Amino acid sequence: MTDTTQQSTGNSLSEEKAKYLRQRFEIALNKIRQNRNENRRRATYVRITGISPTGTATLLLGLQIVGFAEYLKLAAFVFGSLATLLNALELFFNYRALWIEHEEAEGKLYRLKDEIEYYIVGTTSENIDLDMLDGFLKRYLEIWNKLSKAWIDNRRRDM
Repeated sequence: MTDTTQQSTGNSLSEEKAKYLRQRFEIALNKIRQNRNENRRRATYVRITGISPTGTATLLLGLQIVGFAEYLKLAAFVFGSLATLLNALELFFNYRALWIEHEEAEGKLYRLKDEIEYYIVGTTSENIDLDMLDGFLKRYLEIWNKLSKAWIDNRRRDM
């Protein structure tokens, strides 16, 4: 293989790796954004549905309607029990922690993506260093591994 052929192959490989990294980042950011939004929605829903029965129980206990005191106490007890159940579910699923983990991973991926884009834009295709691209991929995988580990740790804690 001549130097020109090797250089051409090296350039092509560098361009392919750079393209691969860009594609992986787009896919990863979309997936993380989707999961973050879903966990945020779930966390908000569970929190609101957990707070509502608590407020209702408190309100029922404060009402003093002649002839209905026992019914109001019973209803307050039911709402209090429901609130306890919903709050336990919030702790079990821990959507808020997952939401925060996804926020953190998204921020790290955006920072790394910016570094890659800055490097690629500032470098001619024949001067792109494959080791630099491999280093970017390694950091990308570390972010995913940390997010996966956080998710697994969160699930194990609930066992």
